[in-house]
Amino acid sequence: DHCEVCRRKLPTEENVSLQINFHLLCLNCQKTKTRWLISPEERRIFISAQKFSPAKFVERTAQNQAEVKEISFILKRIISNILGKEIVGEKILLANATI
Repeated sequence: DHCEVCRRKLPTEENVSLQINFHLLCLNCQKTKTRWLISPEERRIFISAQKFSPAKFVERTAQNQAEVKEISFILKRIISNILGKEIVGEKILLANATI
């Protein structure tokens, strides 16, 4: 919730830039164009995922499927980066579950 460069607290209503190292930057500190611009709604969804049970999270984000999908993609990239390899996609997991 703080800019990695200037350490300013990032207001929840402000777009932020997610860098390749997964740190957040305010748009003032962003030096290059990023492909990951995180909207205020996506930030609220991410915070909700940390606060609520899975059932409550699904209930609260039912109207925001596009944002949930984007957050899911970003979290998969973070996990892959930490593990040092790509994680298995849902389609493969679902296919294995039915075997």
